[in-house]
Amino acid sequence: MELTSPINATIYPDFTVNSSGRVSVHPFEVSIAVTGEIPSHLIRSNLPISISVSIAEDLRPFTNLSLHAHSRKDEGAEEVGLDGSPFPSHSEGELPADAHDYDPSLDRDITFIPLPSTFNRFDPNHWARLSDSIRDFVVTLRPDSGLRAWGTDIFWISWVGAHLNFPHGDWPKWDGDIVLEGSFIESWVTDAYSRGPRSTAEDTLDVIWSEFLRYASPFVGGSIISSHF
Repeated sequence: MELTSPINATIYPDFTVNSSGRVSVHPFEVSIAVTGEIPSHLIRSNLPISISVSIAEDLRPFTNLSLHAHSRKDEGAEEVGLDGSPFPSHSEGELPADAHDYDPSLDRDITFIPLPSTFNRFDPNHWARLSDSIRDFVVTLRPDSGLRAWGTDIFWISWVGAHLNFPHGDWPKWDGDIVLEGSFIESWVTDAYSRGPRSTAEDTLDVIWSEFLRYASPFVGGSIISSHF
């Protein structure tokens, strides 16, 4: 059975701000109605209805999308499956518990920013201490959370700041709970193998700093470096 052309619509949900100023999308409900009468000879047990959901590209590193479906029972109508078994029922206006699930880690404080006022972006030792702080934060997050993916990316940025010749040369073993993946580190490793073991360019730490700012800035209302000693 071929699917018809999709119907596209854009919605603008509300945002929730927690006590620490972190912003997340408030859970919302979408209703879909399929109207019309279907000829009995076209009825099949696996009638496909395709649903796709997407979010703005710049929000993708910080969010997870989930989709839950359940049957809605009309008043006075008894709904059964094609095998005669009743559909699961829910109270009017009530969704299954998991329909309201969202990633609680999105409300977590980012513990390693702002950076201390003494942070020196040209000192690999400072980047090493920062990567330790980011590691301690990342391993507390759910493996499937969007914040975990973001934290993994920014961990590898700080790791490279501490070990500019990575994956060449000598470097300590990192925490095995942090996977070697993400757009930054994958691009870095590819370029490093193409470049070979020779030293990186003089402006490499400037590039690392720019990448760190790009990832961290959405979580900081002011300066990325604290003004307090």
